Amino acid sequence: MSEVHYTTKRHYKHLSDKERSQIEILLNEGYTISKIATLLNRHKSTISREIKRGSVLQKQYLYGYKEVLQSTYFSDTAHLLSQQRKQHSAKCSIRHKLSTQFMSQLISTLSQKIRIHSVDSFVNTYKKQHSDEIVPCTKT
Repeated sequence: MSEVHYTTKRHYKHLSDKERSQIEILLNEGYTISKIATLLNRHKSTISREIKRGSVLQKQYLYGYKEVLQSTYFSDTAHLLSQQRKQHSAKCSIRHKLSTQFMSQLISTLSQKIRIHSVDSFVNTYKKQHSDEIVPCTKT
């Protein structure tokens, strides 16, 4: 594994499955979070959060009788949990809940040559006429 001696700016890039697998392997080999971060060219906070979110508690028995809970990181579990978080995020869920009727009417109304509505007035009018549908907020 080649070592990188510089840190490039990587803004808000998700960890790949390969990187998660590398984290699992390196943790099992006893590497520290700082060393793993250096090897993967990621910030140590990213690695720390990933380990915290992707770890599961497992029961282990010391000396055959004393039960101890130990936190263990698994890359496949971490990937599944990240996919679940992504599906439950507000950004993804609102896309699925918006009606196609709302979107088509919004596009047709805003693309008319002579516009009667602004985006705000269209959304408010649509909310009043279709109170049972989910309509996005225009507040920024």
